[in-house]
Amino acid sequence: MDGYYTGTIVCSNTCYDPPRVFPKAPTDKQAVENARPDKSSANTTTTTSAASSKCDKTVTLTSTTGIYNLVSIGITLDNDDIQWTFATAAPALGVVAINEKLTDDVAKGNTVVIPDTSGETSVVSYTAAQRLAAI
Repeated sequence: MDGYYTGTIVCSNTCYDPPRVFPKAPTDKQAVENARPDKSSANTTTTTSAASSKCDKTVTLTSTTGIYNLVSIGITLDNDDIQWTFATAAPALGVVAINEKLTDDVAKGNTVVIPDTSGETSVVSYTAAQRLAAI
Protein backbone atom coordinates (compact mmCIF):
# COMPACT_ATOMS: atom_id res chain seq x y z
CA MET A 1 0.00 0.00 0.00
CA ASP A 2 1.36 3.40 -0.90
CA GLY A 3 -0.13 5.36 2.05
CA TYR A 4 -3.00 7.25 0.45
CA TYR A 5 -6.65 6.44 -0.06
CA THR A 6 -7.47 5.37 -3.59
CA GLY A 7 -11.14 4.60 -3.07
CA THR A 8 -10.67 0.87 -3.42
CA ILE A 9 -10.73 -1.83 -0.79
CA VAL A 10 -7.75 -4.14 -0.75
CA CYS A 11 -8.59 -7.70 0.21
CA SER A 12 -6.16 -10.47 1.19
CA ASN A 13 -7.34 -12.98 3.72
CA THR A 14 -9.55 -10.21 5.22
CA CYS A 15 -10.81 -6.98 3.77
CA TYR A 16 -8.75 -3.98 4.61
CA ASP A 17 -9.94 -0.38 4.26
CA PRO A 18 -6.90 1.93 4.52
CA PRO A 19 -7.21 5.00 6.76
CA ARG A 20 -8.42 8.13 5.02
CA VAL A 21 -6.18 11.15 5.03
CA PHE A 22 -8.10 14.43 5.28
CA PRO A 23 -6.27 17.74 5.01
CA LYS A 24 -6.82 20.26 7.78
CA ALA A 25 -8.05 23.69 6.77
CA PRO A 26 -6.16 26.66 8.18
CA THR A 27 -7.95 28.61 10.89
CA ASP A 28 -9.89 31.63 9.69
CA LYS A 29 -8.63 34.94 11.03
CA GLN A 30 -11.76 37.01 11.78
CA ALA A 31 -10.09 40.18 13.06
CA VAL A 32 -10.07 43.29 10.87
CA GLU A 33 -6.50 44.47 10.54
CA ASN A 34 -7.03 48.16 9.74
CA ALA A 35 -10.34 49.10 11.34
CA ARG A 36 -11.46 52.71 10.82
CA PRO A 37 -13.39 54.56 13.49
CA ASP A 38 -17.03 55.30 12.76
CA LYS A 39 -17.56 58.73 11.27
CA SER A 40 -20.56 60.57 12.57
CA SER A 41 -22.42 62.38 9.84
CA ALA A 42 -23.13 66.04 10.37
CA ASN A 43 -26.42 66.29 8.53
CA THR A 44 -27.99 69.70 8.07
CA THR A 45 -31.67 70.13 8.86
CA THR A 46 -34.16 72.77 7.83
CA THR A 47 -37.95 72.99 7.87
CA THR A 48 -40.68 73.50 5.34
CA SER A 49 -42.00 77.07 5.17
CA ALA A 50 -45.23 76.10 3.39
CA ALA A 51 -47.40 73.01 3.19
CA SER A 52 -47.14 70.64 0.21
CA SER A 53 -49.77 68.17 -0.91
CA LYS A 54 -49.46 64.51 -1.72
CA CYS A 55 -48.18 64.00 -5.32
CA ASP A 56 -46.49 67.45 -5.43
CA LYS A 57 -43.00 67.54 -6.93
CA THR A 58 -41.86 70.67 -5.05
CA VAL A 59 -41.29 71.65 -1.42
CA THR A 60 -40.80 75.15 -0.01
CA LEU A 61 -38.04 75.41 2.61
CA THR A 62 -37.02 78.03 5.17
CA SER A 63 -33.36 77.60 4.17
CA THR A 64 -31.89 76.10 1.01
CA THR A 65 -28.27 76.15 2.20
CA GLY A 66 -26.50 73.01 1.00
CA ILE A 67 -29.14 72.17 -1.60
CA TYR A 68 -28.14 72.14 -5.25
CA ASN A 69 -29.02 70.12 -8.33
CA LEU A 70 -28.94 66.34 -7.65
CA VAL A 71 -28.33 66.58 -3.89
CA SER A 72 -30.22 64.07 -1.73
CA ILE A 73 -32.82 65.34 0.72
CA GLY A 74 -35.02 63.57 3.26
CA ILE A 75 -38.47 65.10 3.72
CA THR A 76 -40.50 64.26 6.83
CA LEU A 77 -44.07 63.53 5.76
CA ASP A 78 -47.20 64.00 7.87
CA ASN A 79 -47.34 60.24 8.53
CA ASP A 80 -43.84 60.56 10.17
CA ASP A 81 -42.08 58.69 7.34
CA ILE A 82 -39.00 60.25 5.76
CA GLN A 83 -39.13 60.28 1.97
CA TRP A 84 -35.62 60.31 0.46
CA THR A 85 -35.35 61.89 -2.95
CA PHE A 86 -33.11 64.45 -4.64
CA ALA A 87 -33.35 67.96 -6.00
CA THR A 88 -33.72 68.14 -9.78
CA ALA A 89 -32.64 71.78 -10.05
CA ALA A 90 -31.06 74.50 -7.97
CA PRO A 91 -33.60 75.99 -5.54
CA ALA A 92 -35.37 79.20 -6.55
CA LEU A 93 -36.85 81.47 -3.84
CA GLY A 94 -36.89 78.61 -1.33
CA VAL A 95 -38.74 76.23 -3.66
CA VAL A 96 -36.96 72.94 -4.32
CA ALA A 97 -38.03 70.74 -7.25
CA ILE A 98 -37.72 67.05 -6.36
CA ASN A 99 -37.43 63.89 -8.42
CA GLU A 100 -40.36 61.90 -7.03
CA LYS A 101 -43.91 62.85 -6.15
CA LEU A 102 -44.56 63.19 -2.43
CA THR A 103 -46.16 60.05 -1.03
CA ASP A 104 -48.08 61.99 1.66
CA ASP A 105 -48.89 65.56 2.67
CA VAL A 106 -46.17 67.76 4.17
CA ALA A 107 -47.22 70.38 6.72
CA LYS A 108 -45.52 73.71 7.32
CA GLY A 109 -42.69 73.19 9.82
CA ASN A 110 -41.85 69.56 8.92
CA THR A 111 -38.15 68.68 9.08
CA VAL A 112 -36.02 68.24 5.95
CA VAL A 113 -32.61 66.52 6.21
CA ILE A 114 -29.71 67.40 3.92
CA PRO A 115 -26.86 64.86 4.27
CA ASP A 116 -23.29 66.02 4.78
CA THR A 117 -21.58 65.67 1.39
CA SER A 118 -18.13 66.84 2.50
CA GLY A 119 -16.87 63.27 2.99
CA GLU A 120 -18.05 59.79 3.80
CA THR A 121 -21.55 59.59 5.24
CA SER A 122 -23.83 56.85 6.42
CA VAL A 123 -26.35 57.88 3.77
CA VAL A 124 -26.24 56.03 0.46
CA SER A 125 -25.03 58.29 -2.32
CA TYR A 126 -25.49 57.93 -6.04
CA THR A 127 -23.59 59.28 -9.01
CA ALA A 128 -25.15 61.99 -11.14
CA ALA A 129 -25.63 59.46 -13.96
CA GLN A 130 -27.55 57.10 -11.64
CA ARG A 131 -29.75 59.95 -10.46
CA LEU A 132 -30.48 61.17 -13.98
CA ALA A 133 -31.34 57.63 -15.05
CA ALA A 134 -34.03 57.57 -12.33
CA ILE A 135 -35.82 60.58 -13.84
